[in-house]
Amino acid sequence: MDFKSKMIKTFNKSKAFKVYLYHKDRRVTDHIVVVKDGKFRIKDNGYIVNPERIFFEKSMPCAIYSASIAEPINPLDINEKSKLSSMDFYNAIEATVVQDIIRSSGGKIDTTLLIAIVLMGAVILCGLALGIYYLSDLINAIDPATIPANNGNPPITW
Repeated sequence: MDFKSKMIKTFNKSKAFKVYLYHKDRRVTDHIVVVKDGKFRIKDNGYIVNPERIFFEKSMPCAIYSASIAEPINPLDINEKSKLSSMDFYNAIEATVVQDIIRSSGGKIDTTLLIAIVLMGAVILCGLALGIYYLSDLINAIDPATIPANNGNPPITW
């Protein structure tokens, strides 16, 4: 944001209008301008304000323009090239990933590997259960009277 835009935003906020300008080299610049008679200028280009294509960002009216077109772009226009919604796209990607996993496994699951994994998991769980059982018995068997006070050091006196 240049100095002029900052000054407009600071001292003339009620008339400030934010413009996002898309250039042919894929840059996006933002400008804050003052609109006069439904028109404004950025450098040597003139632009028209269409009230139907204005949106608000932090209570400031904004519009999106292409650097070569005088009228604003409507980002909510559904007559664009792609009719695929973001949710449909996500579902298609998820389905593709699942299909790729099934194809890479040859379409069948190796039952021997599956049984081995389940048995190893059961052995690990049984081992943990036995370990916890024996450790709890050992901890309960410790007699507090047999532990030397103060780790064998002489008592502290003040």
